[in-house]
Amino acid sequence: MKENTQLNNANNPTDRFQFSLPFFEEFVNKKGKNEIRISNPKLILFWESLGYRKVIDDAGNYILVNIERKTIVNEVKDHLLRSEIREYTRYIKRADVWEVFLKSEYVVKKHFESFHTIDMTRNTGDENTGYLYYQNVILKITADSIEPIEYENFQGFVWGKEIIKRDFNFSEDAECIFGEFLRIIANEEPNRLKSIVSIIGYLLHSFKDPSFSKSIILMDSEIDVEFDEANGGTGKSLIGTAIGQIVPSLFMDGKYIKSQDKFKLSGLQSHHKIIFFDDVKKDFDFEWLYPIITGDLYIEKKYKNAVVIPSKESPKVLITSNYVVKGGGGNAERRRKVEYEVSTYFKNILSPLEEFGHRFFDDWDKEEWIKFDNFMIKAVKYFLKNGLIEPKSINIDFNRLKIETSPDFIDFMDNLISEPSGYQKSSSPDILIIDKNILFQDFLNTKPNTKERISPITIKKWIDRYCEYYQIPHNHYKSNGSVYVELNISNINK
Repeated sequence: MKENTQLNNANNPTDRFQFSLPFFEEFVNKKGKNEIRISNPKLILFWESLGYRKVIDDAGNYILVNIERKTIVNEVKDHLLRSEIREYTRYIKRADVWEVFLKSEYVVKKHFESFHTIDMTRNTGDENTGYLYYQNVILKITADSIEPIEYENFQGFVWGKEIIKRDFNFSEDAECIFGEFLRIIANEEPNRLKSIVSIIGYLLHSFKDPSFSKSIILMDSEIDVEFDEANGGTGKSLIGTAIGQIVPSLFMDGKYIKSQDKFKLSGLQSHHKIIFFDDVKKDFDFEWLYPIITGDLYIEKKYKNAVVIPSKESPKVLITSNYVVKGGGGNAERRRKVEYEVSTYFKNILSPLEEFGHRFFDDWDKEEWIKFDNFMIKAVKYFLKNGLIEPKSINIDFNRLKIETSPDFIDFMDNLISEPSGYQKSSSPDILIIDKNILFQDFLNTKPNTKERISPITIKKWIDRYCEYYQIPHNHYKSNGSVYVELNISNINK
């Protein structure tokens, strides 16, 4: 809740100190001389009249802050309190008061701890509303509208670090260089363009719904999993950089992430909305992100108490990779991520610099930034209206099948189903009843070098994954001491 205490935050010193309460008293001592005395209670009220407060963080420690425009909260250092006294005594032309102030130490812990505490529970919107913060205005975004709100009229507090360091200006110009970049990323396919726009809108939406929380994984549409080659250069990271131009993001270089490092997220701060894992490697363990995506986030910091961030306040996750990102598998993994495969145009044809003739962000003029901001705001609006649109797989599902089974086994099963005569145990041509021990031996005979690393249990798992991918109804059962799998290949025979 905001306090009713009037805050004096104008940039002009005359305005800033207009309503400030004097923190000193003047009196005549016993010797008949005029003296100045600093009043500790009045000093605290003086600083509070300039917007100084404290915030209690998740670890129970206090943070000294200053409030501007009744809403913007900035973390500050205690030396600023001393500077305020110096500026104020200059303003009232009382060097003698400044001299008295310097004779004792008044910038002390007991004064900070006496400041009013503000509740930094922020208004991040809800499933139907989002907020983005520019220097000149807050934007309230819904599925049907974009409404500007003055900071002085906003219900809630905003960390100064959340504010985009430029003004927002409305523009009806639909053309945007970044939008053209996304059309190329989407391979000029309308449905894939809708998907990536909704993904960007989802990441920028200030509200995090614990019941619907997905990580976003951007990867190349062409990944050679058999030869373990990954080239990159498709423009994935530019999307992450673009997100960071709108909301505060913690950048994590995927090349240097160590799964055993318990302090790897120690740089995360309360204003961060996105954790951007850029260019993660083949051995990146997606499973350790599960609590971040759908649960409370536990952060260990060096030489400090651990911090727990509730799920609804924790950042969303964006990952880019030149490899298939693997987790624990099954529904637990699927429900925590959306995978988007980007076109290889920028790798195979032209780089973004060659295509557009300039460097993104660094070389943009004011007009291009205005168009970019409007495009990104409309992406949030599009997401709120249409939801998170998951793209159809290009190669990722088949690549994951190769990783979770074996390319040789896939070829073996393809041949078996196309020429099933040796396994036909049913009167129906659409039903294959296969003795799994025979299938196991037949596969080993085709690839004898695989004998030591697979087992009948492995083959069963591979059959299940193969059938899941090709949507083949199947059933494992025992009969007369043998184990069988029954495959219904009617859909394939059509």
